[in-house]
Amino acid sequence: MGENAGFVKQVDIYVHDCFKMDNPNLTVYSKIDASHTYNTLLDLKTKAKALKVSQSVPASSVDRFQIVLASNHDEPEIPWIYELSFTIKYNSNKSIKSPSNYILPVRSNVDYEGNFIRDNSIEIAKNNYKNLKRFNDKVAIKSQHFIDIYESYVDSIEYFNV
Repeated sequence: MGENAGFVKQVDIYVHDCFKMDNPNLTVYSKIDASHTYNTLLDLKTKAKALKVSQSVPASSVDRFQIVLASNHDEPEIPWIYELSFTIKYNSNKSIKSPSNYILPVRSNVDYEGNFIRDNSIEIAKNNYKNLKRFNDKVAIKSQHFIDIYESYVDSIEYFNV
């Protein structure tokens, strides 16, 4: 890529950690203008996934595409929190690795999810908080969605006495 045209052939997704949240509640908006959208499914057993893509990047230019991640867990409206990294493979033998890991909620299909609600089970809230804190303490780029979920628990910590 750079001064020569490049052909993106594959994106490898590496799962470093994940957990299932219970009782979600947060609004998320994300607008991305992309030339193509690729969908892939993750589960708790996924440690790496090769997603076949086909993108042409003109010389001295850019191309934006998006990858929609979903999880096949039993409650699709409840997010799983994933720590991921990526490798983008292009042309025949070149690759670019993500400079950091990323932490983000996956498979959110309602307008509100992840926030602590006062009438939730205290034990579930404590467990969510413990795992959210574990992910928040990691050195990784965190999505705003993840940060909002984590902060909703921090703001409500007195209700479940952690």
